[in-house]
Amino acid sequence: MALPPRLRALEKGLPGIDLRRLLHACPQLLSLSRVVPRAHELAALLGPEADVLRMCEQHPQLLTVSVSETCAPALAALRELLAEAGGREAAAVRVVGHSPRLLTSRPETMRERAELLQRLAPGTLAAATPSVAARLLCSSVSALRRIAFLDEKWPDAGLSPSRAVSLPAATFAARFPGFDEWEKRHF
Repeated sequence: MALPPRLRALEKGLPGIDLRRLLHACPQLLSLSRVVPRAHELAALLGPEADVLRMCEQHPQLLTVSVSETCAPALAALRELLAEAGGREAAAVRVVGHSPRLLTSRPETMRERAELLQRLAPGTLAAATPSVAARLLCSSVSALRRIAFLDEKWPDAGLSPSRAVSLPAATFAARFPGFDEWEKRHF
């Protein structure tokens, strides 16, 4: 059976991408006319080291937003935050490679999280690998507050900031009871 023209165009313009997975996650891509050009714009923005197709499979919403109005400002903000944290702005493309949704994040949101992280665990972002930096910057404010809770209530827990924010809420609550009450009192 022949593919409809729109699907053929996507298949040709995004070679190697799992279209079934992409369209299952983001069906509105079928109604957008700039999907392939956006992928090319993302590739131009991120450079040759970025696996743009894999990033689009992970976060199909990248193909629904304006690269110049959403992704470029987010990447610029991330570069600035990483530079402020310790001069590693060149790692920004590797960071978004681990978490492409950062490219659709508001710069203000990333800044708020980075500043909170710096207050709670100074130097953590500067020392983080790209995958850990991505995990930390994508964490909720509540998950980041776990770091302060552990420092105050469980100083010998031996849990890295990255692991603290990555644990499922139920697992964290079972291992370290009292967080919800502590968070309500402090924030």
